[in-house]
Amino acid sequence: MLEIRKAKAEDSRSILEVNVKTWCTSYEGIVPKSFLQYRIDTIEEQIKRCETTVEQDDNVYVAVVDGQVVGIMSYGVGRNVGYENFGEIYTLYVLKEYQNQGIGKKLFLKGMQELKEKKYHSIIVNCLTENKANDFYAKMGGKVIGMHEIEIGGKKIKENTILYS
Repeated sequence: MLEIRKAKAEDSRSILEVNVKTWCTSYEGIVPKSFLQYRIDTIEEQIKRCETTVEQDDNVYVAVVDGQVVGIMSYGVGRNVGYENFGEIYTLYVLKEYQNQGIGKKLFLKGMQELKEKKYHSIIVNCLTENKANDFYAKMGGKVIGMHEIEIGGKKIKENTILYS
């Protein structure tokens, strides 16, 4: 049975495992292999930061199936220049073997609900242009309103800004 709930600090290891595993499956061929390996190699350090963030920011949800965290979502104020008054879904990751089961949609809708309760009328998501998740965001009603370049692992990569209003 699926449960969507607020994350707790003790979920941090599971949150990072979902994050790193989905990066490795979703961004293979997009992000440099060396950076994906770096994410794997530094997971313990990332877990400690995650514990603090989950407690302080209180903006992370997890999807749990049979006691296992299989998806994560975080949200907050827009980070893009010019979108500081917007809400933003920062992360939305579901383990590959649990994708296409509606889990991502439930997490996404929970993030939208949280941001609307915080009085954000417009919400953005940033998604690497080569990521297949762009199709998901379009199905959820988003419209690409811009593109910018970011750097991951020394490689310049294009990223879409997707708007929900």
